[in-house]
Amino acid sequence: MKWKIHDEQDERIQNVIADIEDDEMKLYEAWNKYLARKLKFPFEAGVYEYQEPSCFIQQGDKLKVIKP
Repeated sequence: MKWKIHDEQDERIQNVIADIEDDEMKLYEAWNKYLARKLKFPFEAGVYEYQEPSCFIQQGDKLKVIKP
């Protein structure tokens, strides 16, 4: 699968999915395995994109992400 490279994040994604053909389930599984190895819970995440005013999470908020 080919992913458009615009920044370092896109490059990481491409490295994970490069050898996978157009199979959405295999792409999902590969990305899920990558995240399971890389993410350490809990971690802090920032909201950087605009959210509708009615949403209780807003741009600029910091969130603590815990493992489900």
